[in-house]
Amino acid sequence: MLLACFAKAAHECKSVLDAVEKIIYHGILDVLVDNKLQETVSHTVELLPELWKQAGCDHEAMSAYRRALLSQWNLENDCYARIQKGFAVFLLYGGVEAGPPRLAVQIDGSYVLRNNLEEAILLLIILMRKSYLGKIECDPSVVEHLTFALPLCSQTSVLVEQLEKAMPGVFHRVGHWIVMAFCYSGAGLNKVALNLLRKSLHNHEKPDDLTCLLLAAKIYSEDTLLAVECMGYAQRAIVNAVGVNGHLKGVVLLILGLCLGKKSKVSSSDFERSHLQFEALKSLDGVIDLECNNSDLIFELGVHYAENQNLSAALHYSKQFIDATGGSILKDETSKWEQGPLLRMKAKLKIAQSLPMDAIETYRYLLALVQA
Repeated sequence: MLLACFAKAAHECKSVLDAVEKIIYHGILDVLVDNKLQETVSHTVELLPELWKQAGCDHEAMSAYRRALLSQWNLENDCYARIQKGFAVFLLYGGVEAGPPRLAVQIDGSYVLRNNLEEAILLLIILMRKSYLGKIECDPSVVEHLTFALPLCSQTSVLVEQLEKAMPGVFHRVGHWIVMAFCYSGAGLNKVALNLLRKSLHNHEKPDDLTCLLLAAKIYSEDTLLAVECMGYAQRAIVNAVGVNGHLKGVVLLILGLCLGKKSKVSSSDFERSHLQFEALKSLDGVIDLECNNSDLIFELGVHYAENQNLSAALHYSKQFIDATGGSILKDETSKWEQGPLLRMKAKLKIAQSLPMDAIETYRYLLALVQA
C-alpha cells in the first residue's frame, strides 16, 4: 500500500515535469522566470528520484536522476549538487547496474562511462571541484564516498590529487592526513603514508586514533626489519581497541600476530625467538576465536605452525584452508604469482616432514615464478 502511494506521487511529479518540459520545448523559454514556478519545478525535480526509490522502482529512479541532471531546469547550484550527490550515492550503494547514459546525450569523441562506479566517481569529483571553486559549500561526506569508491578500482592516487587541491581549512588537518595516508598506502607509497601517520599520531594530535594505529602497524608488519616499530603501534592499538566490535578487535590481533612473527625472524637468541613465535600464535589463535571463517587468517596460521615445526597443526590448517578456498587465492585469478604463498607454505611443510629434496623442488618452482 505504501509503495503504491509513493509510485502515485512519483507519477504526479513526472506529469508536472512533462508539462513544463513541453512548454519549454515549444519555445516559451522564459517560463521559469516566475519565482513560484521555478521553486515548484526545483522541488519536483529533486523529489522525483527519491519517490521512485521509495516506491522500489530503481530503474525509474535512475532515469529521473539523469533527466534532472541533463535537462535545462534552471536549478540553483546547491540544488543541482544535492541531486548529483544523491545520484552518486545511489550508483555506489543502490545495488542496481545503471548502464551508460543513452547515446542521444553522449558527445562524439567523449569518454563513455562503463559502469556505476565510474559514473559515481565522476559525479563526486565534479562536486569536489565545485566546492574548491566556491560554487557550493564543502561537503565532507563527498570525500568519504570517494574514499570508498576509488580503492575499488585501485585509483587512490586520484583522490590524493583531489585532496591536494583543497583549500587550507576545508578539512580538519588530521582527518586530511589520515585519508591521504590511506590513499598513498593504497598506491604503494608506504613511506609517504607513514610520514603522514606519524604526524597524525603525534601527542598533540590524535595519538590514540585506532584507525591510524592499525594502518601504521599494517604497513610496518610488511617489513621484517621494522618489526619493533610495528609491535609498538599494534600494542597501542590493542589498548585502544577495548570495547570495539569483534571484527575490528580481530584485525588488531591479526596485525599484532604478524608483527610478532616478523620480529621472531630477526631475533638474536633462540629463547626470544621461541617466545615471540609463541606469542604470535597466541594472537592468531585469538583471531580464530573471533573469525573462524577468515581464510587469510587460516593460511597465516598454517604457515606459522609450519615454521614452528608443529606439523599436525600446520596440516590441520592447510586442509582447512584448501577446504575453504579450493586451494586458490582469488585476489587475481589470472596471475601465476598468486601461487607463491601456497608454494612457500608447501615447502615449509615438506621441511617439517623431513623431506628436504621435495622442499628444494618446491622452492625451485617458486624461484622460477620470481624470475618470471
